[in-house]
Amino acid sequence: FTFSIFDPLPGDTIVTPTSSLPGTWTPATLTLNAGTLSATATFTPSAYGGTTIGATGNNSALSAVPVTYKCDSHDYYLSATGSDSANGATTLTPWQTSAQIEAWGWVRGATYHFNGGDTFIGALTLADGVTGSLLADLITLTSYGTGRPILTVTSPTSTAVFRSINCGGIKLDNLRIIGAGDRPATTTQFLIHHHMTSSAAGVTLENFTINRCEISNGQRAIQQRTEVAGLS
Repeated sequence: FTFSIFDPLPGDTIVTPTSSLPGTWTPATLTLNAGTLSATATFTPSAYGGTTIGATGNNSALSAVPVTYKCDSHDYYLSATGSDSANGATTLTPWQTSAQIEAWGWVRGATYHFNGGDTFIGALTLADGVTGSLLADLITLTSYGTGRPILTVTSPTSTAVFRSINCGGIKLDNLRIIGAGDRPATTTQFLIHHHMTSSAAGVTLENFTINRCEISNGQRAIQQRTEVAGLS
């Protein structure tokens, strides 16, 4: 983070960066003056979650505009006994619902671990435009604990359990993906829906993997839909 002053105060201004999340600033203080209008400090969080970055100073005329920032994890855990107000970063602090994944925001390179045997209700949609060509961008949905977790939806039954739009780099592993099962004959439900719209013309989407998954109770298990010729 870079801290700047635009109207230098007489003498040196000592700035102390602050964060609402536990962590360490390096350096702990910055000295700004007419000769040094800006300086950079690095924040190393000791916990995951949202944080507000600000600063205090040795001059009452100094004011800092707070910045909201997220400290992402490479692993997120979900359990029926968890809480969406937790940070989701460990098995001791799991999220409770799959909706919290999108509420927090998908994290590229992260693995989302669903507790085996638990049921998670709610459609998941990923539409960040990442092609999936880089291994570092892979998003994995998998299990932890014993057994396979259930990912499902309720009405409307035309909603896919997992849907990706114009993006790749996705792995679904060791999950039970189950449809609503009570759809009318006129309703189409594709449980896993990989959608490539006309805006993705000329783009190659890569690395979509489904491994060790049980897929049931829908009209179709998997659909890859393209809206224009030439998409791959």
